[in-house]
Amino acid sequence: MRADGREEFVAPVKPSDREDFDTFTQAYHALLTHPDDAVSLDAAKRWSRWESQVARLVPNTEAIAKSDTDIRWARTFALMECHYSLNCVSLRCVWHVNRPDVQGFLRDGQLIEEEQIAKMWALFDLPRHWANR
Repeated sequence: MRADGREEFVAPVKPSDREDFDTFTQAYHALLTHPDDAVSLDAAKRWSRWESQVARLVPNTEAIAKSDTDIRWARTFALMECHYSLNCVSLRCVWHVNRPDVQGFLRDGQLIEEEQIAKMWALFDLPRHWANR
């Protein structure tokens, strides 16, 4: 997982709600479903841009641009991904990778180190962690 756009993505969530994955996702869901359209649309654009940057090996530039130009798509995509995060994310979808050139775990196509597996929120810190190796 890359850190592309992370700061912009997490910005609307209070720092105290960024401590763990569940609290963060619940706070984002509240933003995405906020009755004020300006709040919910801002959150939808941020989530869909971030997801489009990190969900593939190469950022999806078309989807990133679409996040800002197609409001209906941005809302739908962000709500769908948030729903998945709230309801479907589990460690059951983790595979151990044991090759000579790669040691660690694979989750949703992303390589994570063994000590990070217990705390999914730590995925945000992996780019910095691996960069300092």
